[in-house]
Amino acid sequence: MIGFTGLLSANVPEIKAAFSEVENSQDSHLFKRIKIDETITDTHGTQWHIYGWVDVSVSWSGPKINHYDVHMTGGGHHHHFQGKVVREEVKDGTIRNTVDGSLTDEDSGTEVAIDSNIKTLLYQLNENVIRNNPE
Repeated sequence: MIGFTGLLSANVPEIKAAFSEVENSQDSHLFKRIKIDETITDTHGTQWHIYGWVDVSVSWSGPKINHYDVHMTGGGHHHHFQGKVVREEVKDGTIRNTVDGSLTDEDSGTEVAIDSNIKTLLYQLNENVIRNNPE
């Protein structure tokens, strides 16, 4: 008769192997890179072509958008945004959006301010990503 210790030590390699496979398969689902390629109209009626990538991770509370790396062309401009757009629900039920990142004018190579018009584009892009990628 094999005691508990003998049974456990006899099966350890199998347990480790099964655990490693599960761990590896979970790792592949913890991070996702989503391709962005869409057109959004700003508050002035200008259409912007927005393309690039958004990095998303999955946690116990659901998907979380980590980082945008997108180009935005429209109205004779070409901008490159790198950063985060955070959408959070405040206690009173309202939604607060914040942008944290940098915006580069690709024509001049200089960093430019993220004005309310660009913020609105980024908020809409963020909403689209959330709506179209629920998992």
